Amino acid sequence: MSKNTQETPQVKEINFNGKTYEIESLTPRVINSFNNLVKLQSELNEIAYVAAVKQAAQKQMSLELEGMIKEDKIKEIAEQEQVKDDSEK
Repeated sequence: MSKNTQETPQVKEINFNGKTYEIESLTPRVINSFNNLVKLQSELNEIAYVAAVKQAAQKQMSLELEGMIKEDKIKEIAEQEQVKDDSEK
């Protein structure tokens, strides 16, 4: 074997729900289900990451919007109605 070729270590055991099983003893349907479970967990992790990024973006956009409202001196409806009531007296 050349120096540039590296062998990938072969997994001989898996741990599931606190129990260890030999890969060789698993049936094809169990291997398939295990692989599906790993894929689902990976997809859920990706969804959680995307949700965290979107929440951070939402918070930032809310802060920017709040700043724009203050900069443009837009008054709340309640403040505008109060000004009308005071001017009518």
